Amino acid sequence: MNNKIKSVRIENFRGVKSQQNLICHLNGTCESVLLFGDNGIGKSSFVDAIEFASTGKIHGSNAKGAGSWIYSSVSKYGDNKAYIDIDYEKDGLIKDIIKISPDLMNANVQFTEIKGFNYAPFILRRRDITDFWNIAPLQRMRFFAPYSNDKESELLDKEKELTDEWSKKRTELKNERKLLLEEVCKYYNLSYSDMINKSKSAVFGMFKLLNHNTKLESLSQRHPMYEQLKRLSILYDEILECNSKVNEIQRKSKQVTTSVNGKFSDLKEKMLDISNYVTQDFKNISKTNDYVSKIQIYIAEKSDVSIEFVVELDNGKKLSPEKLFSEANRDLLALLIFFEFIYIQSGSGQEKVLVMDDIFQSVDATIRFRLMQFLVEKFKEWQLFITTHDRLWKEQLTQLFRSHGKPLIQYEIMHNKFQSSPQLIGSNNAFDDKVHSAIETGSVSDICAAAGYLLEYMSDELSIILRLSVQRKRGDKYTIGDLWPGVFKAIKKTAAKDIYTDLNDLIFLRNIAGCHYNEWSLSLSRSEAVDFANAVLEAYYRVYSKNTGKWIKDISDITGMIL
Repeated sequence: MNNKIKSVRIENFRGVKSQQNLICHLNGTCESVLLFGDNGIGKSSFVDAIEFASTGKIHGSNAKGAGSWIYSSVSKYGDNKAYIDIDYEKDGLIKDIIKISPDLMNANVQFTEIKGFNYAPFILRRRDITDFWNIAPLQRMRFFAPYSNDKESELLDKEKELTDEWSKKRTELKNERKLLLEEVCKYYNLSYSDMINKSKSAVFGMFKLLNHNTKLESLSQRHPMYEQLKRLSILYDEILECNSKVNEIQRKSKQVTTSVNGKFSDLKEKMLDISNYVTQDFKNISKTNDYVSKIQIYIAEKSDVSIEFVVELDNGKKLSPEKLFSEANRDLLALLIFFEFIYIQSGSGQEKVLVMDDIFQSVDATIRFRLMQFLVEKFKEWQLFITTHDRLWKEQLTQLFRSHGKPLIQYEIMHNKFQSSPQLIGSNNAFDDKVHSAIETGSVSDICAAAGYLLEYMSDELSIILRLSVQRKRGDKYTIGDLWPGVFKAIKKTAAKDIYTDLNDLIFLRNIAGCHYNEWSLSLSRSEAVDFANAVLEAYYRVYSKNTGKWIKDISDITGMIL
């Protein structure tokens, strides 16, 4: 039996404060999961939880090293503890805890590593794909070195972890520098675009001239830009230090890997095995590149950890992918390398679970659909986890899984102003049970918040099922006010007219559907809140069958009776 994932529960982890459960099985069988929601709302928290519980790492950084990610993993709202429970099909329920001291000086990590998840990089994020092309070909094997049987893989694994930490710090410092430099340039009426590319000496040489030939160390503390200039000077030095650290780590790593002859032989053999598959996959999926004859993959030609690509054209000319392909096709090539490596590693013991965290966003729409067709067919026995913020892509994935007869459990992660934590909703989430529970024991705001979530979810689903016209908005972020009028207009023509009319009166006459703050809502009585919640439930059960877990297929299915 494969060790697939039955459920994921997180609490006080990352941006998720309240306990959230991701149920990943139907009728006792573990199935693929689609998690949809806006960027920055918490989708990746579940991905991080799966990686940590399975491997003891997050973003490739080992918990044993207590990297900086530890201290950002516990929600600021809670009791300095994060809880992650994952129920595996074979190994059962595993409970992991991350505890940090109030002063953020110490971390205590308890986790159980599952061996079957440590043979391949089974969790893929957007950053993995971009980094694959940003790193020099001589060092590209480091993405796969942690999965080698050779001891040198540990050195590359540590090098990658340290490089990632310094690179992250450098990015944070550059962002801070950008904001400060923009502010200072505005004060001195200088062009930021001209100044950002200059060295520190050139930048502060210009500021010295504008400050009447006064150096920073001699500038009066009463100068309007004194604090900004002082901090800006420090930032330039700290960024240089980060650059130096990254270069030093990579230089030492290069000395180690180039001095070792014939290592990583197991990885070299497997990468050569998959090269033919990658070439054929690429040609089948990226049909516009019909001028490509073959893609040659050279393993360990220039160093023990080098991976190089050479694209041979029909006319015999040879070019690198960076010079020939668009970003979308380069990303496709990198993804296929990862996918084929993960697939071949299942023969070495890797569990058949593949997690993809919003990795398709830069791939052209036609290519990504064919790529997903390839995945559904090749990984048909695998459990796939997919996150996305793209509503159209979500619908395409739904139809694709349905056409292949492969079950797909869907969730949407949403945030409401009445809640301090994002909430999961979905057909297997029993979100209506939360409304019933709020009616029984919750406060007025709890009742309105739970009912508001359910109403928004129902309106979103019905707008798609009933093929309603909705006016486009930037980012396609729709609210009740955008979706409900079309839903109500369509259902007024059905036998459920009276039920939806009652709900419509409560939405617009009482203005509580969105559960937004206003003076009237503060004086809302409990009985009024319960009336609203019951009206939402009555409407919900006319279009969704709790017994079968299915929505209506079209408007003719609405009989006015509970499904």
